[in-house]
Amino acid sequence: MIYGIILAGGKGTRMGTAIPKQYLNLKEKPIIIWTIDTFLKSKLFNVIYLAVNDNWKNHSIELLKKYYTFRETTKIRICSSNCNNRTISLADAIDTIIKENGMKIDDIVISHDAVRPFVSYDILNDCIFQTEKTQVALAAVLSSETVYISESEGILTKSFNRNKCYIGQSPLGCKLNLLYRILHSYSTDELRNVTAVSQLFINRNIDVKMSYGEDTNFKITTPKDLAFAEFYVENIIGVK
Repeated sequence: MIYGIILAGGKGTRMGTAIPKQYLNLKEKPIIIWTIDTFLKSKLFNVIYLAVNDNWKNHSIELLKKYYTFRETTKIRICSSNCNNRTISLADAIDTIIKENGMKIDDIVISHDAVRPFVSYDILNDCIFQTEKTQVALAAVLSSETVYISESEGILTKSFNRNKCYIGQSPLGCKLNLLYRILHSYSTDELRNVTAVSQLFINRNIDVKMSYGEDTNFKITTPKDLAFAEFYVENIIGVK
């Protein structure tokens, strides 16, 4: 089985809106619907899990009813929790998958941020392919900028070879049994403090294979990002 998980439980405080950013409209439909559209149309997944906050579960259900047919929604399952943390939401979703479907050695999970609405078929497909070959894969792109570290306030103390620096995106793919084991090897507090799921594997000395990423697969976090996304939709994709 290949499971898709769309992580949509965050508050999106940096957007500065009362509504979590994944539910904000991007042109004619909410950001989260753009992301679900690509997952559904790809036909790569047996089941798609939508991980949401309890407070937005009913709203998410209504959105599915509005934008999809009954037949389409049979492939989507909502799992909710009272947590706004992405990593803990992922752990909850994994527990739900195993509870509902069991766990087989060749099961794969592809998790993706709901607020990366321009993920493509090629990105999803290659993440699955690389995960099948290895155990863990993450979409990434080569950095176009020089990356620095500041170990002293206001001072750039170290730089890295730009040709070896990559920007991590999502999706992240993993064998279900490994992801379950890794997530449960950390305490709740440790999971809460993780800024990227890939760190969970790197911290355990497990290689993370790079899969295909695209510059257009950017994350909508701030009003500036949303404005650029609207420009991209209207001028590149061609939706007025």
